[in-house]
Amino acid sequence: MILSVLGWFLGAAPEARGDILPHAPLIPTADELSRLARVRALLASSTRENPNLVRIRFYGQSITLAHWWQVVAAELRVAYPDANLDIQNLAISGFQDWALDRTVDVDMVPVQPDLVILHAFGNGILLKDVVHVIRTGTTSEVLLQQDYVLGYEPLDEDTNPATITIDNLLSYRNYVSLPDAANSNGACLARIHDPWKDYCRTNNVDPASMLEADGVHPGDDANQLLAELTLAYLLPDGKPPALDPWNCSTVRTANFATEPLWRDGQLICDVVGNVIEISLKSLVPANVEIYIDGVRPSRRPELYGFDRVSPTQFSLWPAVSQVGSLVPLVVEDWTLTPFNVTLDGQGFNFRVSGSVTGDDGVGTNKMKFTSRSRRVVIEPGDHWLDRSVYYSGGNPIPHGYSAHWKALFHGMDRIEASTVPVLSLGGDVFTVALGLSDDVHRLTLSTEPGSESALRFLRVRSPSGHARVTNAAPPPEIPPPGSLSILSVPGRILITWSADPGWKLVSSSSLFPRTYWREYPQVLIHDQTDHKLVSIIDPDTQAYFKLVPVGTNP
Repeated sequence: MILSVLGWFLGAAPEARGDILPHAPLIPTADELSRLARVRALLASSTRENPNLVRIRFYGQSITLAHWWQVVAAELRVAYPDANLDIQNLAISGFQDWALDRTVDVDMVPVQPDLVILHAFGNGILLKDVVHVIRTGTTSEVLLQQDYVLGYEPLDEDTNPATITIDNLLSYRNYVSLPDAANSNGACLARIHDPWKDYCRTNNVDPASMLEADGVHPGDDANQLLAELTLAYLLPDGKPPALDPWNCSTVRTANFATEPLWRDGQLICDVVGNVIEISLKSLVPANVEIYIDGVRPSRRPELYGFDRVSPTQFSLWPAVSQVGSLVPLVVEDWTLTPFNVTLDGQGFNFRVSGSVTGDDGVGTNKMKFTSRSRRVVIEPGDHWLDRSVYYSGGNPIPHGYSAHWKALFHGMDRIEASTVPVLSLGGDVFTVALGLSDDVHRLTLSTEPGSESALRFLRVRSPSGHARVTNAAPPPEIPPPGSLSILSVPGRILITWSADPGWKLVSSSSLFPRTYWREYPQVLIHDQTDHKLVSIIDPDTQAYFKLVPVGTNP
């Protein structure tokens, strides 16, 4: 099947020519451009005096690593010379949509890009999930590319979404699943497929002649055409920006000189968003202490996460595509060391250790692994060392090989006096929290009176489109519950707390990389001293529990 060839090709990208045959230009619709309104505004409103930092990431597999992406990057630098363009390609050769679905969290969410240009083969269903993670975990807009025409595809294929079946996979992708992945997540679909066919018809070109000898990867003209069709959505159109990219539904910026209000060296405000950033005018003369919802950012488990695991011996495939966690993380380095590897490389044991946690258990690539501390969870399908041996034709795992990754804290407890914080998304803007729930949070900043003048602005990012910064409202009148009590009895675990209608118990099977909280069933019981709320938990349940006020998202 052709998609398996697409999945495992690792060849070098060819150079592209500057000229291709005449053809009609691709003209995006107003609706399509509206889905890229913020990144287009960032690019267009940049000036020499005020260059906007614009983070652009390419994501996909080997086709995304071909030379066309460099053409796009170069053309954007020419078209927007005053923009501070941070352009990187994070594609992983061979990773179809189902594999990218396991890496997208660590690759995209910590970066908080402004634009992701995405393409990956597969059935398109899990690509919808990849787009969803980007759109709900970041304020990035997404340009989702259709496929170009492969060498064996008919130019007169069925294009009616109502009659195409998934058996006709490539047509189904381009006219059903990819449009659905874009529309359901507010992404912009780059309509590459039809203009590609028009180019071939107009110039009497065999689609296969535009590709490399494998019949899949782009040759010179294909690289140039792919770059041109992608750039049609990003180059200037001579119109003024449709919005202020720093004050819109997804991003809100508040100038410390005017809003919100400082009082005696303290600022308390309510913000809506999952990322909070602060910009400095200059080095601050005193420490600025930071609290979110009354606690230090470092005490919030959702602000911790893993980075991408180091590569296998064969390629840039991460040795483990996704590492999860059931309990709060601490900042540390992690190591996975394989041993007892079978002759064919398809089975092995491994030990996991953390620089703080220490030796954390032994597992096998054939079964789900949960470390002793529960800080590391690895599903069997996320191992890529065995795949590397297989697809390299038997190239063994080297003696002494280990895979490495880090647990990182995406936040700051304080801005140190007279020092520059190391956690920066670029320029003088520093992240004080990344990974919050996209909801209302109370931010408190405290410093010595007069030091607040060194802070320039506060910025929040809200993927849901509700970004807001306001002066603090009175706290809700919800009395705190009694402490959680966890009691293990034969065959079950009881979690109890003082009965209070203002609080509910929520649980999640994983704290990282995706924390999905759900309300846990509870019953009211009576004892001799107090009313209690109780949840009865299966003793084999591996989950994280917490109490949250009723009516709020956890």
